[in-house]
Order: sequence, then C-alpha cells, then structure tokens
Amino acid sequence: MDAKQFRDITLAAKAVQVSVTVPSTAAAAAGDVTVTVPGVQLGDIVHGAAVGSAIPAKVLVTFAVTAANTVTVNVWNESGATFNPGAVLYNFVVLRPKTA
Repeated sequence: MDAKQFRDITLAAKAVQVSVTVPSTAAAAAGDVTVTVPGVQLGDIVHGAAVGSAIPAKVLVTFAVTAANTVTVNVWNESGATFNPGAVLYNFVVLRPKTA
C-alpha cells in the first residue's frame, strides 16, 4: 500500500490481515465480535474486506476501533436467512488521522 496518497490527512497507513470468526447471526439480527489488530489505537479509521469470501446481499459488516489493538466487528443481517460464515480472513486498512 502506498501511504503517500494519505500524507496530507494521516500520520500513518498500514494493512493488516486477521482471521475473524463471525458469530452466527439470525435473519433481522445483529452480532459483534472483537478481534486483535496489532497497532490500532483509539481514533484510528479501520476498513475491512473479506479475503476470498463474498458477503451476501443485505448483510452489513462494519468495523470500529474500541480499544488499543482491538477492533469490534459488527454484523447486521437484513437478509431472510441465517448468516454463519465461520472463520474468515479479513484485510484491514488502518489510517491514523492527523489531529492538528
């Protein structure tokens, strides 16, 4: 990843690959799981993408840094079926914004 494209708005940019075991989520329900993502800090911006796995339509997966080295993955399932992907490899992009 070329961090130069973010140089005016961020102090750092990095990519991290982590296995995430998403809990089984019933239709019209939500669930959370926390994972360790080395180096993330409160205030960082995190984006994630499943590697080699498609997220079904009407399933929303979001990511938030909730503590140092910790990202909470939230799954909201608006589909008509249970979402149960098990362990999935995710690529995370972590951006540390400039604050001044």
